[in-house]
Amino acid sequence: MRLNYPLSKIRLKDRMMNAGIVMLDSVTFEVTVDNAMVAKDMTNLIPTFQAYLRNKLRNNKICMKVRESEEKENIRIFGRVESFQEMAKKNPSLMQLKETFGLELY
Repeated sequence: MRLNYPLSKIRLKDRMMNAGIVMLDSVTFEVTVDNAMVAKDMTNLIPTFQAYLRNKLRNNKICMKVRESEEKENIRIFGRVESFQEMAKKNPSLMQLKETFGLELY
């Protein structure tokens, strides 16, 4: 079974990639998103995601929950460039190393 979404759902896929996902128990996982609008969209897709996972994993007990992150939580996952910049803030020697060797980040 392949999930086909209209173009309007492509952004949701990107947000799903940045969501925090944790296992609550052996069959339940929680998706933490950064705002109420994304939480609503994700909640509407729970039946689709569960059906897909239940089929692929051959486990009818798989359960998905959605939660909006609290303000103090930072669930954003950085890309390579952003990760490097965050690390360089903590350790400026990384920037010097990058410049010394003429390294580029993609």
